[in-house]
Amino acid sequence: MWLVRCGHSEAYVKTSQTCPDCGVKKKKTLAERWHSCPCCCEKHRNVASAQVNLN
Repeated sequence: MWLVRCGHSEAYVKTSQTCPDCGVKKKKTLAERWHSCPCCCEKHRNVASAQVNLN
């Protein structure tokens, strides 16, 4: 989870629960290490989280 500041507002982004391809958020437990989305995005959870941070 990252704190993103945009001007005067702040928002927490749950990067490990957000799809880097389509932006859909899916609740995951800490034990789930694989990101799988209906948009056919399949990646390790850490890779998907890093890609969300870069977008």
